[in-house]
Amino acid sequence: MVDDLDICSPKFIVDFLESIKYMLNIDVLVFIVSISRGKSNVHEAISTILGQNFDLRSFTSLSLHLLKQPVGRFTQKLFQDVKFPKKSKSLIIDSFLFYVKSLSLSLKTIEYCVKKIKLCFLNYTKAGLLALNLLVFLVVLRSINIDLYEKLGFSYQTALEKIEDEYKPIIFNHMNGQEKWEKLKIFFEATFREKGSESSKTVKQVRNILL
Repeated sequence: MVDDLDICSPKFIVDFLESIKYMLNIDVLVFIVSISRGKSNVHEAISTILGQNFDLRSFTSLSLHLLKQPVGRFTQKLFQDVKFPKKSKSLIIDSFLFYVKSLSLSLKTIEYCVKKIKLCFLNYTKAGLLALNLLVFLVVLRSINIDLYEKLGFSYQTALEKIEDEYKPIIFNHMNGQEKWEKLKIFFEATFREKGSESSKTVKQVRNILL
């Protein structure tokens, strides 16, 4: 099984494929090469080194194109067996799906975040979790930018400014993004400026779980 071929140099890519085709063409050997059709530079490398008349089919016996599944369906499936309070379920899933799409989370990151959100509810079923939108964002932030997440604990204002600079434009570009951001910012301000607030309790819960 060959993966990450697309990150190699064009000459190496072509040499590697030629080695498989001509030197390792043995009946009992089967090579599976995983290539992204949209982002991979394998196709470009072949045409650059060998010419426009060559493509990946010049090296393969069989090609299969696997369609990309909707990320929403994948996410919903992960949440299927997670037991949420009835009032919270739709809010959590909708909020998480928004960040999945607006921040272009990978499938691996989505799976990690869902596990952490599930863990939050396993540990705090009786006490309940508050400020769910903030909880979801913190779980996501912890998985994609741990340095910025940790900075929230000792330099809130600086961290919030960096979060605003980096993520606000991305969030704003999506449907209902402005509304999402304004609510999130309110939760942030309440959390770090009012030590006894409900949002502050949520942050402490999440931070304790994700340590």
